[in-house]
Amino acid sequence: MKGRYSFTLEELKDAFDATDKAILQNLYRLKTKKKIVQIRKGFTQFFQ
Repeated sequence: MKGRYSFTLEELKDAFDATDKAILQNLYRLKTKKKIVQIRKGFTQFFQ
């Protein structure tokens, strides 16, 4: 089974020194590559 990690947008903001726009752009890029899925508003799951 592949590894799975869940995180919120707030956790990303706390973990990375980046603007909100940069974080959202990276999330969008990962979503288009099917590396992450949004399972509900503000809560995302990462597939490894």
